[in-house]
Amino acid sequence: MIHPVLHLRVRQREEIINACEQLYRTMNFREITLKEIGSITSFSHPTIYNYFQTKEEIFLALFRREYDRWNEDLAAILDGDPPLARGGSFMKYTKLGNSDITVSRICMG
Repeated sequence: MIHPVLHLRVRQREEIINACEQLYRTMNFREITLKEIGSITSFSHPTIYNYFQTKEEIFLALFRREYDRWNEDLAAILDGDPPLARGGSFMKYTKLGNSDITVSRICMG
């Protein structure tokens, strides 16, 4: 069983990543600040520094999570259980400008 404090820490970390994902749907990487991310979480933006040192770390955590989900979908396809059949999702990557990449999850099913 996960210790309650550790469980809370994991939940709050996920909340930050989810906020980043939500903002990333309508803003590019340069426009998003830790203050913006903090404005849609349940805690202030200085608290984010207890979980991530930079916004780049948050984006890396978001990309890592999406990469893991994508791998799960691919593994399911190889196992004969396609993601669309079980309400899975696919990722859409769009290049914006010189260095900004938007990631959006397209839910299917």
